Amino acid sequence: MSYKLFPISLCLCLIHFWSQAFATTDILCTSSKDCTLPFNFNAGTSIVIHWQRSTSTGTIVVHSYYEGKDQLDFQGKGYKGRTSLNLEKVPTGNATLLLKNVQISDQGVYDCYVSTVEGKKEGSVNLKVTGKKLKIFLNCFQCNM
Repeated sequence: MSYKLFPISLCLCLIHFWSQAFATTDILCTSSKDCTLPFNFNAGTSIVIHWQRSTSTGTIVVHSYYEGKDQLDFQGKGYKGRTSLNLEKVPTGNATLLLKNVQISDQGVYDCYVSTVEGKKEGSVNLKVTGKKLKIFLNCFQCNM
């Protein structure tokens, strides 16, 4: 009778794998602050990292890393000078992206693709940005006009 449980076990295993491999992480950040978009992978050799963001007008390259260094020639202009990876942690399996001076317009889903000689991994981070709370004071000298 154990052979009848095999398809169920296989399905549950695949569902678990799928949810782990393609999970989306939600991150909440405050406008004008720095924010980290986390992503970890199994360390390996020949590391390639691509962070991208899909918008209604197409895909924007947010940050790329390969050949042992950042490769920012094709980076979207709105991200120039605002992104970085911790280069000391990349070889240990950390592809976390630091996004500086986050803006409301940065809100959305960011996809990370990592490949090494040993394998590949991809995932998404859903960045939600809250605005600064501004206090507005109205000074009214002649309010009863």
